[in-house]
Amino acid sequence: MQDIHPVLNEARQLQEETIALRRQIHAHPELSFEEYNTAQLLAAKLTSLGYTVKTGIGKTGLIADLGAGPTVAIRAEMDAVPIGELNRTTYSSMVAGVSHACGHDANIACAIAAAKLLSDLKPPGRIRMIMQPAAEESCDENGKTGTQRMIEEGALKDVQAIITLHVDGTLATGKVGILLEPQAVSTNIFKIVLCSREGNKQGQAQDTVLLAARLVQDIYEKAGQSSVSSDGNVLFVSAIQSSSMHADVPANQVTVQGFFRSMSKDARKSIMSKLDQICASIAKESCECTILYGVPQSAHGNSPEIAELMRQIASELIGIDNVLVLKRKTWTEDFASFTEVVPGALVLLGAEIAGNRRIAHSPTFDVDESCLCVGAAILAETACQLIDKIQTMK
Repeated sequence: MQDIHPVLNEARQLQEETIALRRQIHAHPELSFEEYNTAQLLAAKLTSLGYTVKTGIGKTGLIADLGAGPTVAIRAEMDAVPIGELNRTTYSSMVAGVSHACGHDANIACAIAAAKLLSDLKPPGRIRMIMQPAAEESCDENGKTGTQRMIEEGALKDVQAIITLHVDGTLATGKVGILLEPQAVSTNIFKIVLCSREGNKQGQAQDTVLLAARLVQDIYEKAGQSSVSSDGNVLFVSAIQSSSMHADVPANQVTVQGFFRSMSKDARKSIMSKLDQICASIAKESCECTILYGVPQSAHGNSPEIAELMRQIASELIGIDNVLVLKRKTWTEDFASFTEVVPGALVLLGAEIAGNRRIAHSPTFDVDESCLCVGAAILAETACQLIDKIQTMK
């Protein structure tokens, strides 16, 4: 029988408190740029572990440093999504219409457990924990994402490498996925404005709310078979806003906002073409329908060298047969903005509930919490070995 790696063994010893933290965050989700309580909780946790914490980075984010010397950052996302939870568990969301269907609660729990492991291991360098706000599609009042604000406000200052993970409810628990090849990712925000016009057969303006509902349905059905396609392209509708604030007054204008992420120029053109066609079709229904596209934001994914190190470490921890090399999955596009500044890599942590696969960004999403110790151990050991490698290169 293979000996258990000491870091994995230590992570298992922390499993009970890691799960408790995940459930606490899960029960109290906060949307993008509203993660005040989550940040306060994490700041207290990291301070108790000996980290020097700076809050208010990127509005609601924080960074926490431990040690001195070559710096490796571990990043986790704090925000939840505007999706009501249908699960009935002891830790179900207590906030109506908001949940951690994104899995960020589990990502945070792994990162904090890794921070604890590293506070004990004391690698010969500096560990920086980056707790990021607004990793979902949300932008602030200036049109900036949480990633952009964190970078602008110095989260990556003096950082030589950055690593992260994301739970994957479609990957078997006990396995992890590594993305070895760098991936080009383009993110586009779009806004569709529907305005009613007089003159249909009934002599009344068409119901723009009804048309907006049809528009959203067409976007999901015609711009892609699902919100996340098998080739890694992603499309989501993130907000619908009506011009009417009264239930008994019909709206004459509705705005639908969303975003899509594409893996190639051809994929981006294809998605935009489908959206244009959908809007043109809706415009025939006695309604003005205008679509506006934001400037595409491009980024590149994993550093092949750091990804390979993560693969090797994961193989040592859980066995080479449990480490899958993946061509492409989602969830790298936001993190990729960090890797435009410093080299980094992401590991997908298998979190599938056996016999009951849950899909992210759905009301019933949940994970097998037994995976959390694996994620924590991979992050901690990778950070240690990265610091060692940076030291030997000096």
